[in-house]
Amino acid sequence: MRLFIGIPVRPETAARLRKAMNACPDRDMIRLTGTDRYHVTLLFLGERDPSQIPVITRAMDAASLGSLPEALICEGIRIFSRRTIVTPVTAGREQLTELAQDLAGRLQIPIPSDDTIWHLSLARIPKGVRTDLRLIRETMDLKIRAQIELDTIVLYRSHIGHTSVRYEALHTIRL
Repeated sequence: MRLFIGIPVRPETAARLRKAMNACPDRDMIRLTGTDRYHVTLLFLGERDPSQIPVITRAMDAASLGSLPEALICEGIRIFSRRTIVTPVTAGREQLTELAQDLAGRLQIPIPSDDTIWHLSLARIPKGVRTDLRLIRETMDLKIRAQIELDTIVLYRSHIGHTSVRYEALHTIRL
């Protein structure tokens, strides 16, 4: 099963971001991320055997959460690999890095670097679709700003189908 640890976005924040993204140039050519899937990935775990879930949840429960801010701030637009439209975390990055490094150490997996770009994916540009990336960035950069409350951290399982993606919460820590 494909797993990751993430920070979910509250529905009201997701709705505000979606409203802003609906004004995106070439809106009809991009695929918006479902608001129920909005999250900031803290640690991607990849394919894991179900027997590893207790080890992962124990690591999450033991992680050092005391230095986390009450909220993250995401603002602006970046485009990754010419296909993914994201809003980067601009406040709270250092604390996310420390938590991700703590979790990675507990799970004995590669530790994320200090220059990780924490972000929230807002949309994808389908393969073969040509859009004016510069126009999207210039138009949307000042319209996207969100405060993401840090009240839960979740272990998710990704269910990836041919036409859809769904996330299943396996373990939740309330902060």
